[in-house]
Amino acid sequence: MTLGNMARVSEALGQSTVSVHRALFRRHRRREQVELAHRLTIIGIVFLACAVVAVTTLIFEVLQGWTVGIAVGSAAALLLLTLWLLVPLSVRSRSAPPD
Repeated sequence: MTLGNMARVSEALGQSTVSVHRALFRRHRRREQVELAHRLTIIGIVFLACAVVAVTTLIFEVLQGWTVGIAVGSAAALLLLTLWLLVPLSVRSRSAPPD
């Protein structure tokens, strides 16, 4: 998948949560709405992370060479994995369970 397509898919998935909200809100199907929006958002975040890492790798590969591109792309992937997955999971595991 190309970089542009990854970004477009990410944006489409992120915006689709608005459509889900508009379609289900007045039907009192809040649980379905939240679950579907959550899944779409997570998938969108994965596509966004892939696009960010790919663009970062490409830019540094062109400017500094393949080795630097892979190193910086890997660092970007590690940073996003930490901030977008590990930190939220850590906070969630320390939080009280929902009512």
